[in-house]
Amino acid sequence: MDPAQSFEFSGQHVINNLYDQLVDFDPMDMQAGIKPSIA
Repeated sequence: MDPAQSFEFSGQHVINNLYDQLVDFDPMDMQAGIKPSIA
């Protein structure tokens, strides 16, 4: 389960549930910018 080698949608859903991100970005809310996730 290498996040850099995930090219399909089902694999990306699994990786999103397994790995935490340091920061998060919501493309639907451009005014908010980058938000901390676990940082």
